Amino acid sequence: MALDCVLSIGGKLAEYLIDPIGRQFGYLIYYNTNLQSLRNQVKMLEERRDSVQLLVSEANRNGELIRHEVEGWLARVDVANREANNQQNYIYEE
Repeated sequence: MALDCVLSIGGKLAEYLIDPIGRQFGYLIYYNTNLQSLRNQVKMLEERRDSVQLLVSEANRNGELIRHEVEGWLARVDVANREANNQQNYIYEE
């Protein structure tokens, strides 16, 4: 009976304290890997944005209409790119 109570309390203690602490250490351990992955994803997004922008420019020259979804996507990519670059600048300043 007492052992069950101790195990139950120990399990909850591990769930609420040890797991989050372990997760934070995981962030520190994989920091450089995560940062490099972010840089790669930003670069791929920039390349995709450039490709779409070329298609949009060509369509504009041909007098075609551009869908609002495409214009919105380009705007969101620009915002995400600025935020990512600001984060990278912030990291390099530290």
